[in-house]
Amino acid sequence: RIASKGNDSHDTLTIPEAFSSIERCQWDDSLVALELYTSFAGYCLRNKDYAVGAKCCKEALSFTAAKIKSRADEQSRQRQLALKHELLCAAAQIQGQLAVHLENDGIKQRRTALDSFLVSARHAREARITLC
Repeated sequence: RIASKGNDSHDTLTIPEAFSSIERCQWDDSLVALELYTSFAGYCLRNKDYAVGAKCCKEALSFTAAKIKSRADEQSRQRQLALKHELLCAAAQIQGQLAVHLENDGIKQRRTALDSFLVSARHAREARITLC
């Protein structure tokens, strides 16, 4: 279990401890790692741990150039590629939301958030094109 703010217990990991555990893991499947980092970034956003969430987004978005290793047929490979873009879309969207909470400079904050939302839109478009 992961402790959320205000819900600390002796048998749970803190959010930074959980992130450290995730970072130490080696993932054979890049989609699994991408899903984990993206989901955990969303968890961090909901629990107001913006710094760890930003690290998760950075890790998730590092999979942009990752190739999908699949022995499946072309249709399954296309679905996996679409899933990759959907997850990258979500990670960039969360990154934009986190930027709003992390930045103190209003103009820089808006630029960072806007850049993230544009990256999110590009990945959404790629996911849609892949499925067509």
